[in-house]
Amino acid sequence: MRVSTADAIAQHRALKEGAAVFQRVFNDPALAEAIAAAGIADGPVNRATGRAA
Repeated sequence: MRVSTADAIAQHRALKEGAAVFQRVFNDPALAEAIAAAGIADGPVNRATGRAA
């Protein structure tokens, strides 16, 4: 199957946008607080607390 240049560019843009959304969500301090409140120990680190990995 051959992928056109336009399709490849659209796919690259979609992946880049998805990665940016994931990064914003994963770095959200509220997410880290919600995970900690739920008792899950392996979520993202809340940088505001200064907790080290």
